[in-house]
Order: sequence, then C-alpha cells, then structure tokens
Amino acid sequence: QPDEEGTEGVELRVLEADTIEEKARVNILDRRNSSSGFGDIEVTVDLPGILNGTEVEADTTDEEATENLAAHTVLRVLVPGKFRADVVLPVQIDPGALSHGKFNRKAGKITFTLPVRQQ
Repeated sequence: QPDEEGTEGVELRVLEADTIEEKARVNILDRRNSSSGFGDIEVTVDLPGILNGTEVEADTTDEEATENLAAHTVLRVLVPGKFRADVVLPVQIDPGALSHGKFNRKAGKITFTLPVRQQ
C-alpha cells in the first residue's frame, strides 16, 4: 500500500542466505517512488547472538543485466564463522552508499539504507 510519498514496501527475493552456525533472516523494504524511481532500499539482517557491530562485514557488487535479470547490486553480509547472506537487490545502488549499517545489539539486527542509483 503506497504511503503519502507514493512509496510502498515490497518483499524481494534473497539469492542466498545461509549460515555456518545459525540461520540468518533477511528483510528487504523497497522504498522507491513508483513513478520517479527515486528512493532507497532498506535491508535488515537478523544476527541473533552478535553483540558487536564490528563483527559484521558487508560489501556490495554491481552485476550486469542477464537474460533473466536486470542490472542489480548484490549486498553481502558476513559474520565470519557465524552468518552469511548474499542479497540480490532489485536495482543498482549508488556507489559508495554502503558506508556503514545501523547495528542494534538489543534486537540482534543490522540495517542498511541504500540509495538507488539514478541512471
């Protein structure tokens, strides 16, 4: 359901989400304006038992369009020895947008807000 700004939340698919010790859960919210395409993608990864955000490694890789998939960015989140999630985003994000995530120790989650790259 669109909000006042014309954006709406959409669940997207996860290319790969596996762990070595525990299962990582990924939640994706697409907050782009449906008419302009401006906005961002918010990705939250559950990391139960992780007490310090410095344990979390994250990076992005841009991938070109293929026969089955438009150009997109893959967000990789890793806690060595514990969690790994490779998340396919629906579009490419701005280069350098992944400066840091917001880690919530109490909830055991890290959230990344990634601005969409404008063509």
